Amino acid sequence: MLTTVERLKEEIEQKKMEMISTAENKGMTSLETLHCSQELDKLIYKFQKIALKNR
Repeated sequence: MLTTVERLKEEIEQKKMEMISTAENKGMTSLETLHCSQELDKLIYKFQKIALKNR
């Protein structure tokens, strides 16, 4: 069973790949790419929040 941190790492990697693919297909400034980027930011923020809490 994956921990919260491990699950978040996987989600971050998947979202990053989705964003790259979207940027390649739709363009760097497309709304879809921007949406992926914002979702990625939220996942990274959650990860950092947990990492700082566990220090």
